[in-house]
Amino acid sequence: DFEHAYYKYYFFLRRERLRAGWHLHRVQEALIAEGIPCFATYGEMYREKAFPAEWLPPTEMPCAKELSETGLVVLVHPTLTEADMLDTCLAIEKVMGRASL
Repeated sequence: DFEHAYYKYYFFLRRERLRAGWHLHRVQEALIAEGIPCFATYGEMYREKAFPAEWLPPTEMPCAKELSETGLVVLVHPTLTEADMLDTCLAIEKVMGRASL
């Protein structure tokens, strides 16, 4: 028997496919309202104070910025049941059905 070792699933919104008024935090709030723990992804990690200044890139990293503004996380750890995962999938489908063009 094998179990996966994942504990979080990251997914990214395509802003151009969202209806007017929908954005990262509105999708997040809608999933939470459905009872699904949902978190915004980390910001631009390379800017964290944990990294020495000399490690900073000379210019902004547009892809990192885009991902930090569009990424959401849901839980998928092995202690969740199949029913829990189905609830998560159905909630994402419901919310994204309302949010998407």
